[in-house]
Amino acid sequence: MEREAATQDKTEYGWLRLPQVLREIARLAEAESAGLWYPDGDGKLRLCALWGGEELSDAAFDPGEGLCGTACGENAVFSADLVEDEAAVLALDPEGRAAAAVPVSEDGEILGVLHVSANRVSGLAGRAEAALTQNLQAVRSGLRLYCGKSFGERPVFAALRDVSVTERDGNGLRAVLSHVSLTLHEGEFLAVCGGRCSGKSVLCSVAAALEVPDAGTYFRGEKDLFRLSETQRRKFRLNEVGYISAGGSFLQDLTVRENLLLLSQGNRDKAEDALTFSGLAEHARSFPAKLSLFERRRAELAGARMKAVSLLVADEPEADLGDCKESFLQAFGFCANEGQRCTLLAVSTEETAAMAHRVIGLQEGAVCSMVLNPKERT
Repeated sequence: MEREAATQDKTEYGWLRLPQVLREIARLAEAESAGLWYPDGDGKLRLCALWGGEELSDAAFDPGEGLCGTACGENAVFSADLVEDEAAVLALDPEGRAAAAVPVSEDGEILGVLHVSANRVSGLAGRAEAALTQNLQAVRSGLRLYCGKSFGERPVFAALRDVSVTERDGNGLRAVLSHVSLTLHEGEFLAVCGGRCSGKSVLCSVAAALEVPDAGTYFRGEKDLFRLSETQRRKFRLNEVGYISAGGSFLQDLTVRENLLLLSQGNRDKAEDALTFSGLAEHARSFPAKLSLFERRRAELAGARMKAVSLLVADEPEADLGDCKESFLQAFGFCANEGQRCTLLAVSTEETAAMAHRVIGLQEGAVCSMVLNPKERT
């Protein structure tokens, strides 16, 4: 039974570990970053996983032009002609960094391309090939999950660019977010993972327009939300954003129904629909403190769903739910995949991250990895 569970875990969550494989490849190749590209259904090569610093999070390899800028995790494309030559391709980006691309094949079939970039130019192609050889089985297994799949293009909902946040602690100023760039797409479920002090909670707060960073932009269409007045940002939150935090967001001196009416701006039909969705109609007159943690989270999820016309943001809402976690995540997954709503979820477990279309890794406030969920979109 334990062996079966381990096999199922490896199959179900193995794709989430591709960034760790790439981290090892980058280490062996003495590179700053590494990425995997797969051939989609149209014969183009698209990014499916990456690990590395800022130079990878906003760079894509093009054999004709060196490195060209894209946003972290977007479906950047480079020429399929690259994979016709079995030798590693070497190029310099505009800033003088080296980039090597090594085709990954099996029985004569091209599965994809490994791309690494480094400040040390000499010998990079050879180092990349050697690093790939040592991790070939894991890379092949990962690329097989993606080959031939097309996930489609999604319209951009909003774009965070070069966002930095600092906080003061006992040792002075500390970088909570450092030059984070992230594109949010309509209909996309995006998970953000990271350990303690990774910055994922602050990123959620910034994305929900609850906090203005020290630097950076947040464009929704042609408007930079960070440059708007607090009144204008409050209007954006009220009309477009639903937010759930592990600490709870309901006002304690209002009943469940009154909280939902407040969120719906007095729309009784919407409030009643939210009560029905949460399964808490019989607790409509109860105060939040009288509900179980699971019931409070369901009510807050219903409220966020009701008002989140465009963006649903949640900071580890499944935390401390115990046996009720699976039921809550099923309801959350329904909300996340409903219509063209964009969802940003901070997670701490592979089980929760595996629900998302795309998973971003944060480390010490900076984007360090990205991986696409290989499951077909529904």
